[in-house]
Amino acid sequence: MLTTVKIWSEIKLLRSEMNKVEMYIHLLIWIGGLILINQPALNLTVGIFYSYNLSLLLPSLTGVVCNALIFYGMVVFVRRWLYSHPLVFLTQSILWFLLFSFLEILSDLIFYYFFYGDLQVEIVIDEIAGSFILNGIFFHIPGTVYGIIKTALKKDPTEQSKILIKDGSKSLFVDSDRLLFVESDGNYCAFQTKKERLLQRISLTQLESSLPPQFVRCHKSFIINKHLVESQTAKEITIQSHKIPIGRRYADRVKS
Repeated sequence: MLTTVKIWSEIKLLRSEMNKVEMYIHLLIWIGGLILINQPALNLTVGIFYSYNLSLLLPSLTGVVCNALIFYGMVVFVRRWLYSHPLVFLTQSILWFLLFSFLEILSDLIFYYFFYGDLQVEIVIDEIAGSFILNGIFFHIPGTVYGIIKTALKKDPTEQSKILIKDGSKSLFVDSDRLLFVESDGNYCAFQTKKERLLQRISLTQLESSLPPQFVRCHKSFIINKHLVESQTAKEITIQSHKIPIGRRYADRVKS
C-alpha cells in the first residue's frame, strides 16, 4: 500500500491542479459543514455527540480530517489504479477507507469517554456502525465519483499530468511528458528530464508503483517513458540520444 506520506504528496498535487474557484468551493464545503454541524440551534447532530454541550466540537475537527483524507485519497486511487489495475484499486482503496474510519472511531470513543466517562457496548457498536456507513455514503463513494469525473476531464484517463519529485529540500512538479527516464543511483533515483537531472532519495522499486502507466521498467536500473522512445533494438532503447539498456527479464514489457 502507498504510504500516507506519498498519498499526502499526491493530494497536494491535486490541490495544485485546482483553480481558485474550485479550491474555494472545496474549502467552503469542509469549513462550512464543520461550522454548521456545531451550531446548537440547527440541531444537526447525528450520533453519540451533541452540539448544545460542545461535545461535538473536538470529534468533528478530527473527523473532518479523516473524512477529507478518505475523500481525496479515493481521488488519488482512482487516478492511480482504477483504469490500469482495477483489483489493486479495489484492495488499496478499501484498506485506506478502513484505516481512516478506524482512526475516526478510535478518536470519537476517546472523546466520548472524556466527556461522559462511560463506554457501553451499545455506544461502541453504534459508533462503529455509524462511522463506516456514513463515511462510505458521504466520503468513500463521492470521492470515487469525483475522481472518475476529474480523470475523465483529462485527455487520457490513465495518465497523470504531473509528477512530484523531491530534489533535496525542493519539491518540484514535473510534467510527465518532460520526464525521459529514471535511473537508479545508489540510494537515490535520478530523474532525467528534457533539460535537467534531478535526484530523490527513493528506490526504483518504490517509485515504480507510483508512476503513471506510460513509465515502464526496462532494466533493473531504469524506468523509461515509453511515449518518448525514438528507436529500439533487442538490447537498448534510445530516448533523445540517451542509450538505455534492456534487461532480459524486462524485455516483454518494452516490446515494440
